[in-house]
Amino acid sequence: MDFLDEVIKTKNAKIDSRLIRKIVPIEQWVNDPYYTGESGKLLYPFWKNHLIKIFSRPNDQRINEIILTGSIGGGKTTFMTFCFLRLIYEISCYDNPHALYGLMPGTTILLAYLSLNREIAEATGYGDLRSLIDSVPYFKEHFPRNYRLSNDIQWPEKNLKVSAGSRISHTIGTNLIGAALDESNFGASGDAGEGIANISRAQKIYSSLRIRGEQRFSLNGIDYSLSILISSATTANSFTETRLAQTAGNPHVYHINSVAYEVAPWKYSSEKFVVFIGNEQLDPCVVDNITSLNNIFDSLHLPHVSSDIDILDYVKNLEDQHKSFFRLVPINFKRSFQTDIIKSLQDICGVSVNAIGRLFTARRYYNECIDPELIHPFIQEEFILSTGSDIKGIDYLKTDWKPLNPDRTRYVHIDQSTSFDSTGICMCHICDMKEVNGENKPVVMIDFMLRINPPLAPEKIPIAKCRELVLDIAKKFNLRIGKFTYDTFASAESIQQLQQE
Repeated sequence: MDFLDEVIKTKNAKIDSRLIRKIVPIEQWVNDPYYTGESGKLLYPFWKNHLIKIFSRPNDQRINEIILTGSIGGGKTTFMTFCFLRLIYEISCYDNPHALYGLMPGTTILLAYLSLNREIAEATGYGDLRSLIDSVPYFKEHFPRNYRLSNDIQWPEKNLKVSAGSRISHTIGTNLIGAALDESNFGASGDAGEGIANISRAQKIYSSLRIRGEQRFSLNGIDYSLSILISSATTANSFTETRLAQTAGNPHVYHINSVAYEVAPWKYSSEKFVVFIGNEQLDPCVVDNITSLNNIFDSLHLPHVSSDIDILDYVKNLEDQHKSFFRLVPINFKRSFQTDIIKSLQDICGVSVNAIGRLFTARRYYNECIDPELIHPFIQEEFILSTGSDIKGIDYLKTDWKPLNPDRTRYVHIDQSTSFDSTGICMCHICDMKEVNGENKPVVMIDFMLRINPPLAPEKIPIAKCRELVLDIAKKFNLRIGKFTYDTFASAESIQQLQQE
């Protein structure tokens, strides 16, 4: 059933809006160049099928959020433009779409494409949508945009527009019926820290716009707005993964994971090789021998296989819970995987291998650095320090703890926070030298790694107590501090105080 037709049937109040053109069913629409242009002919069947599934649902199963994940080049952004095109098309078939939702006629109905800035938006989804609209015969004949505003997508007579923005303020005073955010654009920074900050901002923007659309376009408990979140595995972060977990089982949220060689399989070789994507015990690897496969099976608690089996066929027939750790990849990409398996898993298979800014990509290597015989010096591995309390960090120190190698110089780093995030403190020293490939390398022993959590507002983590914790330990055991480092936040005053010390 058509999108706005459903609204009319749901709304109880008198509707002052007239259907001026019959709305073409989605199956016909997506396959007719009159409505989707030459680009519609080129849209892969994979995406056409998903469009039909999304826009043909009955009212009680209406989709109001689409989450797109997968590899680079899978067509996610193109699919988003066709979703927006369908919404705009349906709105264009009514003489007064505002009345369908009880909106003031002078206000703007908005579809927003969110990006870091206008330049990125023009190069991606917003520019693609404008080109698509301009190429469609239906829009040229019945619903042309205002071409005098050459770079803007607007229909002033209907108070309808598509905007490209990077802030929530860009949508104030509008009725937001559609919002799309390409998360990878926000992570496209040369600096990892800046990329993480941008993605955090993107999360807040997306959440705010999604709620705004729901508030303005909900009728009788049905949300008629549409939010689209696009994420590539090259920015494997918690934003999209958390959203997927939050919406698991929600019938109004539609998740598509697209991989280029599955979306358009005819472009690639039918010959495949096996890739293990990694787990907590083992790194990702190309599986080209039985020994490697049996090592992987050990970590999955599966029995070993004999040397005469065909690896590809055997993996194909594994149960889904075990097969999910493998990918069958066209042979075209084997050299890429042999050169850089992490990036290949992200870009080619759409697998989220590691998060932005994560130091260790393999849990196994991290675990190999841990000595289980070492004892944490504090009674808790994490605790709260507060501006509203007299308790100091050293009060949590175990009474029987003594540092190893007290004559060695100590090195300290503090990742400071005050209100919302936790503060991290680490102290270490060089305990030995070891020859590796003919070269002496330092063996670093961690004295402690500590997480200090923020108290309830309005109290904060006291910056002075964090550095005093380290200084108190150094004085108690007569330790020599060789270097004290901070990240940028809240470091200037502490550095000055430590220099005086």
